[in-house]
Amino acid sequence: MKNVLIISSIIIFILLTLIFFPDTYEFSPYNLSAEGTSQLYNSFQISSSSNVTILLLFENINNVTSYAKYLLQGNTIILSGNYTNVNYFLKEMNITVVIGDTIITNNLDYYMNNKIILYNETNYTLVFPYANPIIGGNPLITINNFTLVACYHYGSGKIIIISTPYFFINKYYGTFNNSWYLHKVASTNKVRIVVYSPDSPLVLIKQFFHDVLYLITIESL
Repeated sequence: MKNVLIISSIIIFILLTLIFFPDTYEFSPYNLSAEGTSQLYNSFQISSSSNVTILLLFENINNVTSYAKYLLQGNTIILSGNYTNVNYFLKEMNITVVIGDTIITNNLDYYMNNKIILYNETNYTLVFPYANPIIGGNPLITINNFTLVACYHYGSGKIIIISTPYFFINKYYGTFNNSWYLHKVASTNKVRIVVYSPDSPLVLIKQFFHDVLYLITIESL
């Protein structure tokens, strides 16, 4: 009975926090607005034991050993983020792929405006806002010799690099077929999502209560 009351209180607190103190941080899973990633999280079943990890980098990772082991075990990382942080990660992993520092702006049939590229195939359309060219790896999607999505095999695993993190935000994720394509390359509905970025105090509070709720739920089973 005590656990039920605690769980109910935490759920009510989380709901009230979401309603009265909405998260406005870019790429936050709790941000329901255009700049958040709530649609990304809601479109997958989140699992810490998945063999597919979506890794978004807006800070450098100083120790990449765990990710190297993860790939060597035959798993997949779908990688994106700030190009400087992505390049640092790739360098630390000794991967010969880089993301260029120039945003692709081409007046082709594929564009929405000069910085938001619309990529068309027969059965789907993808949106790549503010995309940087990927140099190296095996191209999966290219426009006018610029690579937007590339794959690099690492031991038994592979890294799929997406040239812009804005591919994942709510404003574009549900636009056209971005969500469908991400599920296609993931080849599973169960993924782990890891975001390296500064957290707002609100995000930390919400995450704390989510963790407490999880622990109480496990103990009650």
